[in-house]
Amino acid sequence: MKFITVFIAILLCITTSFVSTQSIKSDDCKTIVDSANVFIQTSESAINTKPTINDRQRNLSLDKWLQKLSFKEFRCLLDNESISLKATGFIYAANFHGDSLLKNYPYLLTDTTTVQFFYASENTSPKMKLGELLSMMTQKIKEDKDNFARRPEIEETVSAFIKKYSTYPDTYKPHSFPDFSMGSDNEGISDFKVTHDYEIKNNEGKNVRVVSAFVFDKNLRLNVIEKDSSSYISSYPPKLDYWLKTFGRQLTKNDSLTLRLR
Repeated sequence: MKFITVFIAILLCITTSFVSTQSIKSDDCKTIVDSANVFIQTSESAINTKPTINDRQRNLSLDKWLQKLSFKEFRCLLDNESISLKATGFIYAANFHGDSLLKNYPYLLTDTTTVQFFYASENTSPKMKLGELLSMMTQKIKEDKDNFARRPEIEETVSAFIKKYSTYPDTYKPHSFPDFSMGSDNEGISDFKVTHDYEIKNNEGKNVRVVSAFVFDKNLRLNVIEKDSSSYISSYPPKLDYWLKTFGRQLTKNDSLTLRLR
């Protein structure tokens, strides 16, 4: 299960990249198959195929191109005899054309072909059936989409925190939430990270524009606030000192209990 979680995490990381792909054109199945093969060879891991090419930029570019394929074009991969191409087509189609995929290729979820992951780092995963793997991936993709859908709720929670605990809440002016990501472990989602660009008066009485990184656990309890970005996934007691000293009002005993600071 750990190998599958890592593979999905790699895929989600790739699919949040922003790389221009205007130089790549999809004219026919041969173009799609050839390009998907290069994508597989430049990936960090692949199913039943060992990646052999270290070219991250090319991989990211091909990823963005694959995302734009229609379901009809994905059939070039789904109908291919190569298990690696078939699995790649299934994963992308599950992300972007889930209903059409399950309507037209439900039998892949019961395919008994033996598969395993091969990693560029020489590691391999335990063997399992293709249908079982694709079923788990389909469920994981659904769960991740559901969690990504929580982004507006998390952004609202950040704004509510600032308004509630800042010394000068009336000076708070939100601009954007440029980055959002999720962490996971063997039990599923472990944390959410969001960065917030905003203006506010600090405790020195100066109006400033800042970017802060907020880290929440899976239950949306605030764990960390740091300047610009954060490498933390968790902290107990919560690591809020930077923000509270710079922008926060004096906390009451109930505040400290609510924020789990004591």
